[in-house]
Amino acid sequence: MNPAQNIGKYFRYNLDQGTTVQNRSTLDRGIKRGQDAHWSSSVVLTNTSGGGGGQPWTFRFLKYWPGAITRCAIGAHGVLTGPMSGCILCRFINTTGAPSVAHIGTDSDPANANTIAVKADWTAYMASKPAGNFVGRKPTHVITDDDVLAEAKAGQLQPLTGYQVWGYFRTNDAWALLIHRGAGGINKIIRARPMVLLPWAAIPGSW
Repeated sequence: MNPAQNIGKYFRYNLDQGTTVQNRSTLDRGIKRGQDAHWSSSVVLTNTSGGGGGQPWTFRFLKYWPGAITRCAIGAHGVLTGPMSGCILCRFINTTGAPSVAHIGTDSDPANANTIAVKADWTAYMASKPAGNFVGRKPTHVITDDDVLAEAKAGQLQPLTGYQVWGYFRTNDAWALLIHRGAGGINKIIRARPMVLLPWAAIPGSW
């Protein structure tokens, strides 16, 4: 799926994010495991919300859990993750040598205990992988709050709160997507911008 060529297309999929971490003892080094189990081989990008014929889109769906790290291999079809509240997404080389992506689930409040904890967990995780070649970005720095507000003000789709920023990674590129989440799992790609990934220390907002 080439995001730039699919702006304006609809797809039906339940973009079901995780919930906020309540018990950190259930995490493994800050990692919430098993959150990439949503494969889709039947999603179709169409010109209308009603469906019909279109281009298949297969991807791996990685949930966002405020207070936890979620991660998975990028694989042949790419990874869709979100929604984004200001988190950093990172591509790195896992122990197996496979390109992987991590969603570092900071909460919306920098002073929140879960935000502080997951930042510490991620710092330790990177230190455990000196050859990880960590690069990343905040998708909300590529598609900004102003972009989201402009679309909501235009009011083309309901609900107005359905406009959300998402991240999409393939092996050799990354994208920030503005997706509108409508009723019945019907979503629309509103904007798509290439996301230049930066070394960890150079990412605005890294710690």
